Amino acid sequence: MANEIIIAKHPEYDDAYKTWLLVEDACGGEYKVKKRGVVYLPMPNPDDESKGNKLRYEQYKTRAVYYNTCFRTLMGMVGVAFRVPPKEVIPASIDYLTLNADGSGLSLQQQAQWVLSEVIKKGRCGVMVDYPMVAGDTSKADVQRGIRSTIKTYSAEQVIDWNEEKTETGTRLNYVKMCEISRVLDIQTGLREEVKRYIVLRLDEGVYTVQHYNDLSHAEDDPVTPLNASGKPFDYIPFMFVGSENNNPDIDQALLYDLAVVNVAHYRNSADNEEASFIAGQPTLAVTSSMNGSDWKEHNPSGVQIGARKGHFLGESGSLSMVQAQPNNLPRELMKDKEAQMVSLGAQLVTPTSQETATATSMKLASNTSALSLAVGNVSDAYATLMTWANEFMSSNVEETLYSINTDFFPAQLGAAELQAWVAGVQGDTLPASALYAQMRDAGLTQLTDEEILAEIDSSSKGIDLG
Repeated sequence: MANEIIIAKHPEYDDAYKTWLLVEDACGGEYKVKKRGVVYLPMPNPDDESKGNKLRYEQYKTRAVYYNTCFRTLMGMVGVAFRVPPKEVIPASIDYLTLNADGSGLSLQQQAQWVLSEVIKKGRCGVMVDYPMVAGDTSKADVQRGIRSTIKTYSAEQVIDWNEEKTETGTRLNYVKMCEISRVLDIQTGLREEVKRYIVLRLDEGVYTVQHYNDLSHAEDDPVTPLNASGKPFDYIPFMFVGSENNNPDIDQALLYDLAVVNVAHYRNSADNEEASFIAGQPTLAVTSSMNGSDWKEHNPSGVQIGARKGHFLGESGSLSMVQAQPNNLPRELMKDKEAQMVSLGAQLVTPTSQETATATSMKLASNTSALSLAVGNVSDAYATLMTWANEFMSSNVEETLYSINTDFFPAQLGAAELQAWVAGVQGDTLPASALYAQMRDAGLTQLTDEEILAEIDSSSKGIDLG
């Protein structure tokens, strides 16, 4: 164990990292994309290493416009999923997670939004439950002192290695390694130093342990064995991957990758379009004359000036004209093609398909699913499991947990006539009131439960108590 090469990565990591980096940069906007230089915008004349050619490339890059379609699409996807609050069933022992899921003040919904955005971008995210070192049920006083289980999240890039082992019932994780990078400030000098720290989760002979290493492969502590509320070690690693297809450790498709590729290609076309406009878009003055140089200077001492109230003597056969190249529309046409492709790729993320993963079964949207609804279902399933794990530390009681993110991305419209028809059906005893209430919730007219609606009706029918 002491000889473990702590910086080693999973064999599939490096190839997948290239995909994740492209999507992350594409969503990061123009600054990130342009900062990569020739990675996303090749130099037109790469063999010319002169200072002048490098300067021209910088001008070429500066004129290019990056339109961040990726980020707008990402925000739209997350927005429609969280247009209504998730449905939650959270045991009292871990209800603090609602307002402080990670121990630093991030709410459960805010954290779930980040996880969903990572899954949409890269098809993958890591989540785990972190436990302090105590045994037995925790009290409210313990929670107030910070002795509580918390939910930690890790981007796809941070989870650098993992492994599964076979069991009698299937497979389970027996090894996970994450890399955290932080900048530590020296308050005396004001300088910051980048520090890497590796967190290794192991299932050693059926017992879960945690250990930390620095980037020199030196262990910072001995393996730590967290205990559940019954004072026993955990027999599983409380870590899981959340994917765009399912929640197993396999690397899933990054949903925004294709869109990111086209978005960056659109940026390259923009550079060519702006370059062509800059070079060919400015008219050039062309002068012909039969005069020699000295005669020309004599008759035009100030040179040639363009504009009103200016006259020039060009000699007997002289002429003056403005020369301008014909517009080059090919780069612009290519940009338009890619704009249409980006619209199509963004739309496909919410277009119904016929495939559904096992982890999204509790989040069915009738008989149709989409790439977005699959991701949403997987995030929902992950959080229900995470809350169960968190509760195992906080309480010895087994309680139900639920975290269900909305998959009704585009609510049905309920106009006045339709609403009147629904009400008439309820009044005529041809429809149950619960059906009307469900339709009103689907249309976004209310988020009250049936019981809350009936209580409101009962309260208003009693009038105002002036007692």
